[in-house]
Amino acid sequence: MKKLIALLISGIIMLPCVNAFANDVIEVYIDGEKLECDVNPKNIDERVLVPMRAIFEALGAKVDWNGETRTVTATRGDDVMKITIDSNELFKNDESIALDVPAKIVDDSTLVPVRAVSESFDAKVSWNGETQSVIIVTDNQPTETVAPSEEPKSTE
Repeated sequence: MKKLIALLISGIIMLPCVNAFANDVIEVYIDGEKLECDVNPKNIDERVLVPMRAIFEALGAKVDWNGETRTVTATRGDDVMKITIDSNELFKNDESIALDVPAKIVDDSTLVPVRAVSESFDAKVSWNGETQSVIIVTDNQPTETVAPSEEPKSTE
């Protein structure tokens, strides 16, 4: 009987933890539109990484992948951005930009740091910790555009 009570109490104590993890889904909005991804964005080392093709195409870039060098090339207009898996460098028009977190392959998906990629295409990026949302505003939209009924709280 004591074991049953201990098991029930343990289950009740763990329930809030399960709910907390269930609510940690990160959403990304670009100019007020939710970014649809086949793989959920991930928080890695306190930085949000998103599927490369989804973010680049949403930002209007053409995407190429070189499997031999494990390098992503995104081209939009005259801007060419290159990022190599596991490298702490991003190149925009051959200029090196340091990354806090490198691009990674997670569960067979290539994920790139959303802030670095977005800012390399001159977008503004903010983080809403309450809603676990990344808000991206491109040069095509006024700077006050945010996710529907959400205000950015702080910058990541």
